[in-house]
Amino acid sequence: MIQNIQVKKLFILIYLIVFCSFGFNYLAVGQVDSSKIASVKTLKLMTYNIKFASPTYEPSWEVRREMQVDLIRKYKPDIIGTQEGLKEQID
Repeated sequence: MIQNIQVKKLFILIYLIVFCSFGFNYLAVGQVDSSKIASVKTLKLMTYNIKFASPTYEPSWEVRREMQVDLIRKYKPDIIGTQEGLKEQID
């Protein structure tokens, strides 16, 4: 139940960030001359199922950790949503 509430809060937070980033920009763009806009702002989102650190799952968390850190560094997301991560995996 607590995890479900946390997921809902995270979803609402992501929704608000996306709306604020794109929604307000859209409203502001409608009020200025579009020829004066220099660039488009982007927000990179990543969802990642990191699989909890089970001692029986292969490859083990110790092996997967560096691979996953490398992918996150490669894509440089602004926001990351995780699935199945234990606190010690996410910290």
